[in-house]
Amino acid sequence: MERLITIQDKIFTAAEIATVEATKLNAPNKDTELWFPIPREGEVNHNARIDVSKIQMTDKYLGSLYKYLDKALVDFTGFSQPKCDGFVVALSGGLDSAVITKIFADYTNDRGIKLKTIIMGQGDSNMQVDQYKGTPAEWIDIQYAKLMCKDLGLDYEYLDISRDLEALTQGYQTSWAKGGLRPRIRANHLYTMAEEHDLIAVGSTNGSEYILAAFSTGGPAGNIAPLADLYKTEVYAVARDIGIPDYIQTRKPLISELNLADYSLYGGGTVDSTLIDPIIRRLWFQKQKPTQVAKELGHGKRWVIDIDEKRIKGETCRRNYEGFIINRTVKFKDIKPNLTIDRSYFP
Repeated sequence: MERLITIQDKIFTAAEIATVEATKLNAPNKDTELWFPIPREGEVNHNARIDVSKIQMTDKYLGSLYKYLDKALVDFTGFSQPKCDGFVVALSGGLDSAVITKIFADYTNDRGIKLKTIIMGQGDSNMQVDQYKGTPAEWIDIQYAKLMCKDLGLDYEYLDISRDLEALTQGYQTSWAKGGLRPRIRANHLYTMAEEHDLIAVGSTNGSEYILAAFSTGGPAGNIAPLADLYKTEVYAVARDIGIPDYIQTRKPLISELNLADYSLYGGGTVDSTLIDPIIRRLWFQKQKPTQVAKELGHGKRWVIDIDEKRIKGETCRRNYEGFIINRTVKFKDIKPNLTIDRSYFP
């Protein structure tokens, strides 16, 4: 594939990347405020946090995950051969994909299994940020990804998605439609790379992202998703324990297509997963009412209702809209079908 670049890349330092991160990101605009729960002054209790140091589950998690991966390599069929040879991961430079990449590098190295790591961006990633064709946030992500690979001794390939974006953006006008193209293009390449090389595509969406529907439709990818049942704060604990570099653990999560810091959509500042995860666990898993969550955690009622209505309930369809059910009550007694038909014509 001619767009795969394996030559020696320019590696920017963490300090150089952080300088760009501090100066080149956008603030939320009126469009984003419409869809995201930005708190007002005094609505956030900054003490209602998870203490990450108390999360000690990495050894147990990895032990179970490795057994799961052993089974996946047996169960998945290949494309040009009977079985898959290994895995392909897409490294964005954010925490989640960094954790996935490191876990799978360790797993495959120990077993002599193939791992392909892909970093994707728009144009030459060796350029300074002002000459880079994509957003500054995407440039930041890519540079962190390359730096981590250098520091941990990981091989990677860079895939330029410029031609994909140029071909697809011509027919669309809105920033939302154009922004969503990037994650969908990346997802398409991850799956296609897996099929090309007889590999299992690995996704890096975490459970908090799923609950908040913090993704573009069609963006989350992967035949398997090892972080899908971990809250974001738990991913930080795993990152700490497996040796993810500090500059990845302490950097801001970004939305590259919008050129925003992720948590700026929830208030910014010190608002992060340690504050958001307790709220969404109570709303999503424990089925508490927003007023109860606000009272018990000490947050403003309006803000917690906003999180529930705008992200959890409001984005239900983005996660997975209910199916059109025919005759399903035979197997699932609690599901009311949309249609019941007589299938006595089956021999």
